[in-house]
Amino acid sequence: MCFGLAAAGCAGWPIKPETPYIALTDVRLAKLSLTHPELELRLLLENPNGFALEVKGLDFVVAFAGRDFANGHADEGFVIPERGTIPVKILVVAKTKEVLERLGELVDPEPDLSYVMRGRIQLARWPLPIPFQVRGHLLPDDRGG
Repeated sequence: MCFGLAAAGCAGWPIKPETPYIALTDVRLAKLSLTHPELELRLLLENPNGFALEVKGLDFVVAFAGRDFANGHADEGFVIPERGTIPVKILVVAKTKEVLERLGELVDPEPDLSYVMRGRIQLARWPLPIPFQVRGHLLPDDRGG
């Protein structure tokens, strides 16, 4: 029981953190393969909490046009500073069919680059993975036009 510490918020007890904001900022081809193409996904994670978040792992799926495109997993830890942001690069293996279809769509002058990313973040000081789902839109590179 924590009667004497109630006003202090039971110091030492973990406080459930708010879910970090996650955005997919870029997708780059890392290795072209007919069976297992590798992509480098660049994410930007923002911590809305008043304390740093020590991330132990990150598992996610990225979907474009409503179809799963790539699965990602990061088990190298990193820290998101208190009320700060951090860029993260993650290598993922994509689905060959989806990569080829998306590459074909990119010749369109205005490709649909909207995405949904869903997954879980495992923190060092919180016992359960924190689920997340974000929707966003990648901005196409400047094509000189």
